[in-house]
Amino acid sequence: FFFFFAVPGGQDGPSGVIVCCENYLVYKNLGDQPDIKCPIPRRRNELDDCDRTVIIVCAATHKTKLMYFFLVQTDQGDIFKVTLESEHDIVTELKIKYFDTISVSNAMCILKTGFLFTASEFGNHHLYQIAHLGDEDDEPEFSSRMQLEEGETFFFAPRGLTNLAVVDQMDSLSPLISSYVSSE
Repeated sequence: FFFFFAVPGGQDGPSGVIVCCENYLVYKNLGDQPDIKCPIPRRRNELDDCDRTVIIVCAATHKTKLMYFFLVQTDQGDIFKVTLESEHDIVTELKIKYFDTISVSNAMCILKTGFLFTASEFGNHHLYQIAHLGDEDDEPEFSSRMQLEEGETFFFAPRGLTNLAVVDQMDSLSPLISSYVSSE
């Protein structure tokens, strides 16, 4: 399973794509740019199978004149903030930091007014206000420059919402209300 999204280019960033693979994020671009690979952090003390892969299911990009970042969500609902460090349009580092945990979404959209809309396949859709960008908290930030042995990964501890605040929700219009089984 692969999921990818564009990195702003031109005056706004180094361009390229971030490819979301099983357990990894990989930044790719043409030319002299080497691939930058960073493991997706796993939950500490996870109760399910420790060999279970971590998969990114959706992502959103926020871009202003001065900066950009990405929010990516795993199949367990954990959201990570992803940033790129670059020198002269060559990306040197990919950073990933735990942001918050919400219900799993099909799609996310960051609005210029500081809100995050999440569309869910099975539950209600939500509108969150981005209260903090996660830059000034105690969560560790993981980097592609951190040396790990093959098969090792980073860990984080999930917590309640701190960077997002629920503003509104839209009831799902697709609940299972009744069913009929025919034997014909």
